[in-house]
Amino acid sequence: MKNPEAKRAELENIKDAVKQNNKRKRSASQAQSEEGSARYPQLSDADDALPSTHDQQHNRADDPHEFISFELFRGGTSQWEVHLDALATVVRGMPVVSADNNSSPEHLTPDNPSGLEPHRLEDNAEHFLVGAVLWFDILSCASTSDAPRLHPEAVRLLQGQIDLANIIPCQPWVALAMGDIAALGAWKADAISTSSLSFWKLFEQGDPIRKRLDDGIAGLRNEFDEPFSALGVSHLSTTGAYLVLANPRVQQEAIKRAITLVFAYAAQVYLNTIISGADPKLDDVRNSVVDTMNALQELQLICDAQALRNLIWPICIAGSMAEGAPAQAYFQSLIQGLGEEAHAFGNTTTTLQIMQRCWTSRGNNRSGSWDWATAMESLGQRVLLV
Repeated sequence: MKNPEAKRAELENIKDAVKQNNKRKRSASQAQSEEGSARYPQLSDADDALPSTHDQQHNRADDPHEFISFELFRGGTSQWEVHLDALATVVRGMPVVSADNNSSPEHLTPDNPSGLEPHRLEDNAEHFLVGAVLWFDILSCASTSDAPRLHPEAVRLLQGQIDLANIIPCQPWVALAMGDIAALGAWKADAISTSSLSFWKLFEQGDPIRKRLDDGIAGLRNEFDEPFSALGVSHLSTTGAYLVLANPRVQQEAIKRAITLVFAYAAQVYLNTIISGADPKLDDVRNSVVDTMNALQELQLICDAQALRNLIWPICIAGSMAEGAPAQAYFQSLIQGLGEEAHAFGNTTTTLQIMQRCWTSRGNNRSGSWDWATAMESLGQRVLLV
């Protein structure tokens, strides 16, 4: 067992490594931004609208969630669960002001994604920390097949002074749906283990989540289409993309909506896989994978390739369920297009291995049921898809 001095020294070494990693990421991001700004915006440009406290807290190397960032820097396959468990315990004990005790997930829509007044958001470092931990917690469920650690607190946290839209470029209603899907998956696993699974009950619990996703996606689509329809153009056209890129404010909002769409469609893949099974030949699974691909392609019209570094979760979820060489080649190209640095630092290489394990295993064992969780188990790794 290490003595206290050795533990303190190890902690300082980790902090120093995190600081160096943050400096490297900021330098690389700045260089990429300067190189690509003549043609495409960087995803980080969307953060310009966020309060200055966000930037200050995001760059603090001694925040607790930086230990998770350090694990992601090393590939996101080792000690992240220990750190996330500890952070979740801390968050449970934090007092969070409730904005409306009568609110519910159904009230969180694209038109009012958090139900909060803007001035209530991002007041201090704790709000940013809580939001980051909540997001990591939700994303981790695809790796652990567990319900979110903070699932009972999630709605209360989002009804207080926490707005995920100011922490990540994805509206909170999608995050809540993803958490509910994870909880449904954990319930299904428990029911299977006790031989008590009722498919009618599974469908009954899944339908409200499906409706929330469908309604949210429809609302986002209307937000996309209406302004362009008034101009007589499509947002998918070259003219539409130019209009977005020419207006920084419109561009920032378009990026956030596009990323929310990607996560929402990937959440449908997540839900359909749990309800119907991990079979990419099933219509609902296949269609939601195609929808995710289309949303990713729309995002690529207004962002450069580095924007995809923030989309490891939807790429892995949808890519793992991709069927056929063209679809699989597309998801593989997304990861490969991130460049050597992304492969050397972080979990993009492991993400590609997870998808490839699903593809090859289904090809070798046509009766097998393979998804991202099965592939992680086969690889002997639990990867935090961030």
